[in-house]
Amino acid sequence: MTLLVVIAAASEAIALWCALNLWRSRASMIRKIVWTLILLVPVVGPVFYGGMFEPPSVQPEGLRSRNEWHD
Repeated sequence: MTLLVVIAAASEAIALWCALNLWRSRASMIRKIVWTLILLVPVVGPVFYGGMFEPPSVQPEGLRSRNEWHD
């Protein structure tokens, strides 16, 4: 029984970390809500999130801001 409690606690700690990073991302609101609900499922939620979630893609080099100011 103790091993199951440890696994569930570790799973929820990972799920919390994933959810915090998810809510800091630029993903759409509906995507954040759906993934947060999936993360609430012990053990399976974080595993599914890790295997299926795709973070927003990085902009190509030519489209990135160069932080140059023009007058």
